Amino acid sequence: MESFIWKRVENGFYKNKKSVNDLIHYILRTDPDSNEIQVRFYGGTGVDYILCERAIRQMKAVKKYFKKKSGLQIWHFIFSCPSTITEPMKVYDFANKIIKEHLLDYQAIFAVHEDTDNLHVHFIINSVSFLHGRKWHQELSEFYFMKESIEKMAWHHFGFDKNITQLL
Repeated sequence: MESFIWKRVENGFYKNKKSVNDLIHYILRTDPDSNEIQVRFYGGTGVDYILCERAIRQMKAVKKYFKKKSGLQIWHFIFSCPSTITEPMKVYDFANKIIKEHLLDYQAIFAVHEDTDNLHVHFIINSVSFLHGRKWHQELSEFYFMKESIEKMAWHHFGFDKNITQLL
């Protein structure tokens, strides 16, 4: 049975200061010539996600203000839907719920990608909170708690009873 999947992308690259720039451009699929955003559904919190370069400057400014420019720069998560979920707007709505439930203290940008058999959402989260300046250190147990919470929210949001095999 297909399921909803929340995963953290592990990559030493995200300690590189250029990773904020690269990842924002990747998830928003910006055109290299015009800098126009190519995805249809995207959003975020605590940052101007409409203009990539401004979002990048804002995330870096938070790090500079709180004097936390070293170490992990950005968190990257992916939420993936079963192939039976085909409405990108509903996935966008759910991505906003994830932001509201789990990520309000941190600048975050997300984008729904429609380029595979499964709709999926990339989330990037600044490692430093714009509200209190604390760096987000997510232990494995915290990740699994978040994963379980988000996946349960998904079952409800998309109208499935987890005990029923409606996704087959």
